[in-house]
Amino acid sequence: MGKWQKYGFLLVSLLLVAAALYFAFGTAPSGQEKKRIVVEKLPEMEFSGTKLSEVVDEKVNWELNSQTLIMDKEKNMVTFQKSQGFFYQEGKKVLTLQGEKGYLDLGSKDIQLEGHVQAFSLQGEQLQAEKIQWSAQKKMIQGEGKVVFIKGNTKVLGDRFQTDINLENIQVSGHVRVIIGGN
Repeated sequence: MGKWQKYGFLLVSLLLVAAALYFAFGTAPSGQEKKRIVVEKLPEMEFSGTKLSEVVDEKVNWELNSQTLIMDKEKNMVTFQKSQGFFYQEGKKVLTLQGEKGYLDLGSKDIQLEGHVQAFSLQGEQLQAEKIQWSAQKKMIQGEGKVVFIKGNTKVLGDRFQTDINLENIQVSGHVRVIIGGN
């Protein structure tokens, strides 16, 4: 994470904490009785042009850039629009994902992308599906709906798939067709 990204994240965090403290313990103008404000439900927060990432032991595991991001603290969920994600191994980018809409479960750290999702590996493999989900616990990607996997001049079509983040160990299932050379 770059120096300015850390400062930006720190600034946003401080503003959120300050706002929460103000609403919880805000003071009334002098001479008036103090009133405590109780927030029954935290509102959703929407951000534009946002970048999220998971960093463990100072290593980035994944990074997500989105046009719009909505945090729903009550559901412990983040919803994002027009997103591009990157997965890393040993500090190197190994996979790029793009999707129209997505979700991040803040509890499980699972990520789901929907709407003509595309994935590209460093080795040149391509993967397309209607829906792709990253399981943080299993460290696997799975997806469904009009699956297309392309490696070299071979194209594999199916209903579902499961793979690692390098797209090396992929399993396609459901109405599988393999096309070698040509379209």
